[in-house]
Amino acid sequence: MLAVSGSVEAARAGDTGRGFALVSTDIRTLARETAENADRVEDAVRDILDQIALLRRELEQVIASGEAEVQSNRDVTVALERLDSDVAQLGVAGQEILKGADSILSTATETMTAARHIAVAAEEARGGNGPPGERRHE
Repeated sequence: MLAVSGSVEAARAGDTGRGFALVSTDIRTLARETAENADRVEDAVRDILDQIALLRRELEQVIASGEAEVQSNRDVTVALERLDSDVAQLGVAGQEILKGADSILSTATETMTAARHIAVAAEEARGGNGPPGERRHE
């Protein structure tokens, strides 16, 4: 608008307004370049905003994926804790089985020792001749 007004005033002034006309033309050129630059800046800002929106969506996806991974890790931790408890219970049960097996082995050893004593006593009672169960003939 300023450039148009300057051109009008330069035309009224005639030859004396030529310098003013040149300045007016330069102002018009600068105004056009400024408008073009403003359009380019607007396009650049729009592109930046689009990139920011895209980045935001990608970050939201990463956050959602991270939250899902955290929940999955929590589930695995709970399962491992249960497994640890089960293994501890199996260890206790194994110890009890081992004690029972030791008791059975001890009883079997005592039974075997008693059976040997009975066999020796039976042999002595028979007189030491022949296999057990045979009668001695005199």
